[in-house]
Amino acid sequence: MTEKQVVVANQLVNYLSNEVVDPAAQTVVFLHGWRSEAAVWRPVMDRLGRRYRQFALDLPGFGKSEKPKHIFTLVDYATVVLGFIKKMELKKIVVVGHSFGGRVVIKLSALEPDIVEKLILVDSAGFRLHGKRNAVLRIVAKMLKPFFMIPGLRTLRLPIYRVMGAEDYLATPELRETFLNVINEDLTALLGYVRQETLIVWGGRDEDTPLMLAMWLKEHIPHSDLVIFHNAGHFSFLDEPDKFVGTVRDFLKA
Repeated sequence: MTEKQVVVANQLVNYLSNEVVDPAAQTVVFLHGWRSEAAVWRPVMDRLGRRYRQFALDLPGFGKSEKPKHIFTLVDYATVVLGFIKKMELKKIVVVGHSFGGRVVIKLSALEPDIVEKLILVDSAGFRLHGKRNAVLRIVAKMLKPFFMIPGLRTLRLPIYRVMGAEDYLATPELRETFLNVINEDLTALLGYVRQETLIVWGGRDEDTPLMLAMWLKEHIPHSDLVIFHNAGHFSFLDEPDKFVGTVRDFLKA
């Protein structure tokens, strides 16, 4: 696997590639989740092999990619991925998105429905089941910010946010406003307009994005199939890499 960098949408983007140059080969683009990076896809990319052209991006603010030059929205992330696809002149594209990366995949398919052939959503986020929690997080984060400026109370910030389930908000301080933008955008309205064949892969033990969300996605995305790995968690593609790759291969052949 080769690591390279390219400037896209005025952002320096780091990516991994298996260096296959056959223009007739099907292309797979991998997008990681929040607080993750392109390298998380290495076990999958190695198993898929050289039959496919493969690319995994470090989205802006993660891995070795440059931090966003401004507060990003989901459209900005999708625009970066779209710019990468166009700059690299990729064809016959399947985009795979895990968790936050799944949000970007859905947004990308809405921005440019003709540029991607198929979608794979892996333990994806971005839909209404999380809406109330995300709205509460935004409100509470603003309320607690001045409270934590009081000397002696700052040490309470981490345990309180952890109780709220807000580790992602805390772990990326330079991306907090971007994070709030991302989690507060509900993509529900876009699902019915997804034209592409879509594979939904989920871990049966996923505690971050519940299994009921996978079933709800299956119901609302017109041309979709759902595969559940019952013993896997939120990182189902790492918990069951061989099973995941086999499922992806079958989907790519179909």
